[in-house]
Amino acid sequence: MDFYLLKNVLLYCTVINYAVLLIWFMAIRLEKTSIYHLHRRWFQLTDDRFDAIHYSGMASIDWYNDGNPTVS
Repeated sequence: MDFYLLKNVLLYCTVINYAVLLIWFMAIRLEKTSIYHLHRRWFQLTDDRFDAIHYSGMASIDWYNDGNPTVS
């Protein structure tokens, strides 16, 4: 695998990862109540715990992206 192909693959992975992160964030911001009630059926979650789980998940994905060196 040459460097150019590896660079393009990593670029596409980064774009897909940020797209997933953006969709996740927008879903929680726009439809928090309905998503909370859906999760509440399966788990005994408080509203604060629900927020902590989702926002820490988003932060860990973002931290993982920022912690990796980019290929230029």
